[in-house]
Amino acid sequence: MQSNNIKWKLVIIISLVIVLVGLPATFGADTGELSVSVYEPNVRIPLPCRAWISIGDKRFINPATKSCTPYAKDSSFSCDGHFSIRVPAGKAIIHIERGKEYLPVDKEVIIVNNQTTKVDITLKRWISMYKEGWYSSDMHCHLVSIILKSSNNLH
Repeated sequence: MQSNNIKWKLVIIISLVIVLVGLPATFGADTGELSVSVYEPNVRIPLPCRAWISIGDKRFINPATKSCTPYAKDSSFSCDGHFSIRVPAGKAIIHIERGKEYLPVDKEVIIVNNQTTKVDITLKRWISMYKEGWYSSDMHCHLVSIILKSSNNLH
């Protein structure tokens, strides 16, 4: 009977050690906040875009910013030009893209534990299809009448 009590006490002690060792990771130890704003050159209005953060071979696609929409299928998220995301401390690569008219950007940053790393990224437009006489279209839109009624500058 006494050996069973000792075994149970040992199991409880080992379990507690495992839980206590794992708690810091659960509550965000060795993580930092990454705050990113995306702009066009000489324009300080946030530019909507698609993004992800790569650390090693893992992508992070769930920012805390409510205006962001994650897409698990392609491991990215869209945002309104600004996002904040908590990621592990260390070297990270921010990937930003915005359609075919803009050059994608991969920016390497160092995330510092328990600190906010603020990054501004400028996307460069390599061509303006509108200025070339082309118009973007996609008729697979469920809100066409609403968009057309509310858009004065639709190209």
